[in-house]
Parts: sequence; structure tokens; C-alpha cells
Amino acid sequence: MAYVGGVCGYNAESVITNCYNTGIVSATGDNARVGGVCGLNSLGLVTNCFNSGTVSATGENIAIGGVCGYNRSLYENYSTLQYCYNIGTISGSGDYVGSVCGYNYNSTIEYCYYLENTSASGVGSDAGTTTSTESKTEDEFKSGKVAYLLNDEATDGTQVWYQNLDNGKTPD
Repeated sequence: MAYVGGVCGYNAESVITNCYNTGIVSATGDNARVGGVCGLNSLGLVTNCFNSGTVSATGENIAIGGVCGYNRSLYENYSTLQYCYNIGTISGSGDYVGSVCGYNYNSTIEYCYYLENTSASGVGSDAGTTTSTESKTEDEFKSGKVAYLLNDEATDGTQVWYQNLDNGKTPD
């Protein structure tokens, strides 16, 4: 079994925060867990991360996701993906292919967004709790709407995500 991620292959009981991947992530082989940020998140937290790279895998029983390939917990909702996004293309075959997460098992995904048409769905197979995980258009990403949502609609200076909407013409 291979665990392949743009930042981390296997996150066990740890926190991955404020990270990103812009490169190509790929794997070949059965049972691979492949993600733009994390291949397998087990009893961990992935927060405030993004992927803009291409993620792909081939083989049997593979899980591929833009943020995380396989988000799993042995206990209900102990693994979490939150406040993340994906704009990279995700490709592979089977039921476990998603723009945010390939397979969410007994875990939580919340406030995650993905560029429309980066794969067939946001979560390939969901046997957990998924809320506010939505497809967004390129215009919604460009307008700042997604940054606003990733900040849980905060505008009080506590934001994690920022976006310069005038392409650098005005200093931040």
C-alpha cells in the first residue's frame, strides 16, 4: 500500500496546517492513497491547506483527492479536513475520486471548496460527516468569495486567508 501526498504521505494523529502543494502528485499500484496535500489522514487534522497541482493514480482500490486521498477514523469524527480548497485536476478510476477527498470514512470534512470540473464530485465516497463542501466557479475564486468562506466569513482581522483582488495594483 502506498501513501502519497504533496505535503505528507501519512498523517497519523497530527496536525497539518497552512500548507500547500503546487506540483504533480501521482501513484501507480493497488490500494494507493493519494492526495494533493495528504495521502492518508488517520485521527489527524488537516486545516487551512490547498492544492493547485494535478493529482492522479492508477490501480485497484485507490483513493484520490485534491486535498486528501483517504480521511479515516476508527472512532466517529476524529479525523478532520477543514478550511481547505482544491483547484487542481484530479484523475483516476473507481468510486474513491474527489476534488477534496477520495474517501471520507467515519470522519469530518467541513468548509472545503473546489473548482468546478476538477473531478466528478467533491468527495468520491462519503461514509462520514461532510458539511459546507462545495463546488465553486472560477469567478467565485477570483472574486474573493472563496477566501471569505474559508475565513468562516470573518472580516475582523483574524482571517487566515487573504486575497488581493486588484492583482497587486494596491499594496496590501
